[in-house]
Amino acid sequence: METIGFIVPVYKVCEEYLKQCVFSLINQTYKDIEIILVDDCSPDRCGELCDELKCKDNRIKVAHHLSNRGLPEARNTGISISTAKWLAFVDSDDWLDLNTAETLVSEINKQRADIYIFSGYREFDGKTLECAFTFDSERLFSTYAERNELEERYLLDQSRIRVPNSFSLQSACIRLVSRSLFSEGLKFIDVKYAEDALFHLYSTEYANSVKYIRQRFYHYRDTNGSMVNSFRPNAEKEQISVLREIWKFANTYNKDDRFKKNISLVAFLAMQNCVWQKYFHPSYNKSIRIRQKECKELFHTEYFKDVYNNISIKDLATNQKIKYVLFRLRLYSLANWLRSRQKILFGEKSQ
Repeated sequence: METIGFIVPVYKVCEEYLKQCVFSLINQTYKDIEIILVDDCSPDRCGELCDELKCKDNRIKVAHHLSNRGLPEARNTGISISTAKWLAFVDSDDWLDLNTAETLVSEINKQRADIYIFSGYREFDGKTLECAFTFDSERLFSTYAERNELEERYLLDQSRIRVPNSFSLQSACIRLVSRSLFSEGLKFIDVKYAEDALFHLYSTEYANSVKYIRQRFYHYRDTNGSMVNSFRPNAEKEQISVLREIWKFANTYNKDDRFKKNISLVAFLAMQNCVWQKYFHPSYNKSIRIRQKECKELFHTEYFKDVYNNISIKDLATNQKIKYVLFRLRLYSLANWLRSRQKILFGEKSQ
C-alpha cells in the first residue's frame, strides 16, 4: 500500500479553520493515510485542539514544540515523525478535496515519479477561483535538462504578473514527495521567508523525476494580513538570507551562467519586498531622506548591485517594467505610493 502522510504545522490559526483542515484529511476517500499535526508552541488553544482531534482518529499523530521554531522546522518535525511512503504538506487554515489521496495514488500506480505537482483553488471570502495550470499538459520531467527547466521556472516566474487565480509552482503545498528523498537528506531550510522556493529547488534537484499533473485539489485560503503587506523590521536580513541560500544552491550544483543571471529576478523582487515591508512601510519611523539613503546603500551591496545589469526590461511583465524604471531612478517613495493605490496594476498577493 502507498501510505500518504499529511503534515500540518499549527500556529495561531482559527479553530474552525483547523477543524476544517483536519476533517478534510480524516475524510479522504483513500484510507491508508497518516496525519501529523505539529503544534509550533501556539499561544492559544491550538495545541489542545490538536490533542482533541487526535482522539477522533487513530491515524492522527501530534507533536508539540516547546518553543516557536517556525514553519520550516515544524515541517521538518513532521517529516521525522511520519512513517508514510509519501509526504504532503497542508497549511492549517487550508483544506484538500476529499479525493486527493485516492487520485494521487492512482497517479503513482500509473506512472512512477519522485514528486507529483498539482494545482488548486484560491478561496476569497466564500468565492472560489480555479487556479490556472502552469503547463498546458501533463509533463514528466525526467532528464537533468528537464528538471533544470523546472527549477529555473521559479526564477523566471518572478518577472511575471501575479494574478488572483495563480498558484506559485514552488509552493510546497501542491506537491506529493517520496519518502526516499528525505531519507537522502532533503529537508526544509530554516529561513524566515521563501522556504517553499528553496524546497522547490532542492527537492527537484534530489528527484530523478517530477510529474506535473493538471488536477486541482488544494484550497488556499486567501486571508488579510499577507506577509507582503506587514511591517518587517528585519526585511533586508530575511531577503539576503534567501538570496544567499539560492546562490549556495546554484554553486553547489554547478548551475550555468544563465541560471545564475536569472537569480537577479529574485533579487529584484527582494528589493521590492525591502521597500514595501520596511523602508517605505508606514510603520518605519524615519525621514524620507534617511529611507532613500538606506535603500541606496543596501542596493549597492553584494546581492543587489548587479540586478539592473542582469535584467532585460523587455522580458518583464508590465507591472515589473514600471517598478524597474522607478527603482532604477530611485523613486522608491513614488513606487510605494502607486502600489498602495493601484493594487491591480501592482499585484501583491503571494503564495
